[in-house]
Amino acid sequence: MDYDILINTAPIDKLINETKLCLPLNIVHNKVFIVGVGLELPMTEFCETITWLYFPDPAVPFYRISFHSRYGEVTPDNTKYWSVMCECAREADDPITEEEIRNQAVEGLILKSIITREKIVSLYSKTLNYGYPIPTIERDNEIARAHAVLEPLDIYSRGRFGGWKYEASNQDHCFIQGKELADRLFLDIPEKLYKTGLPEKRG
Repeated sequence: MDYDILINTAPIDKLINETKLCLPLNIVHNKVFIVGVGLELPMTEFCETITWLYFPDPAVPFYRISFHSRYGEVTPDNTKYWSVMCECAREADDPITEEEIRNQAVEGLILKSIITREKIVSLYSKTLNYGYPIPTIERDNEIARAHAVLEPLDIYSRGRFGGWKYEASNQDHCFIQGKELADRLFLDIPEKLYKTGLPEKRG
């Protein structure tokens, strides 16, 4: 497929692996299991005033839970149901199954007195094979190496996994990355947020 400028937001390691433009990148990511639980009202009392909680606790599989019903109407009938979403991180090659994590998440919610088993009406789970890009000592040099072969071909990789810099890739950051890249490419304005490790020039 022909292109003038290609902007990639897919994982940069996949881009390199599939194009074979340079040696594979020595970069690391994890995977995240999402577990959603639909429940009958009433909501657990302390959940009525909280939107999310973090759990630095090895006794439960989730590092964060969110109460989506606190954000708005997110169940089929908000007069009858409420919901909880769990996020469970594992190493990318961890063999644990989605079903195992789903069961552990339910037990963890019960253990922490967030839900009761008899109120559960539905379960949902999904595996995100790319959960978070993990900063490592080698990361910046590896990403710069990729950009050094991509940008002369007018391929620009940005976004959470396209740029692989979690500290500069929350949702708002990603919008800014897109805007700043467009300004760089068409107006010759240097990018401020995302640094490739290359000299600031059009490509």
